[in-house]
Amino acid sequence: MDSKKIITDKAHDLFFLQGIRSVTMNEIALRIGMSKKTIYKFFGNKEILVMAIIEKRVEENTVTVNNLKNKQQDAVMKLFFILSHIRSMYAKVTSPIIHDLEKYYSSSYAILLRHRNEFIYQVIDQVIAEGIMQRLFRDDFHTHRMSRFFLESVAIVSDIKIFPDTEMESKDLANEIFGLLLNGIATTDGSELIEHYKKQRELFMLVTPQHHIFWNA
Repeated sequence: MDSKKIITDKAHDLFFLQGIRSVTMNEIALRIGMSKKTIYKFFGNKEILVMAIIEKRVEENTVTVNNLKNKQQDAVMKLFFILSHIRSMYAKVTSPIIHDLEKYYSSSYAILLRHRNEFIYQVIDQVIAEGIMQRLFRDDFHTHRMSRFFLESVAIVSDIKIFPDTEMESKDLANEIFGLLLNGIATTDGSELIEHYKKQRELFMLVTPQHHIFWNA
């Protein structure tokens, strides 16, 4: 494994465990068993290191979401997968991480915010439009507004201040709300498809293997 990847992987783990602000370059060097001089050879300062990690996460998430968008056949399943993946992403990027990024690393925060408000929003918008074309979603609402509502709904479901960890761990809450959201825009055919998935209790496996999600809405 090359040194640059070792640095970013260990820094990533430390940042997301302890918070970005509290982890020093000295601590990263100590944990890796590498001199701080070597780290600075690859990353001139902590801000550059933080940006490299955020860019990597955004790139990985872009690949995953695009795979989900292109993987499934119907828009109902696509949208459910995408919403579930975004929820898991929000769960990992905790409030303290967001606070540190927004307050101390504004350039990195801007990258994350742009990824959310542009890329993820556009994917949701595209899948809803696809569902309308497939006659699984109704066409009597403003698509862009609904896409923004869906995006903000995932953020609410992921907020542990609103819903405690104990509820979130089982994923029942997310599945219930996502099911209701999809039913809210579904046509008769779409609702029948959702009901089919519920009855079959199909296992929805995301591209990222650590997530196994049942439709329990």
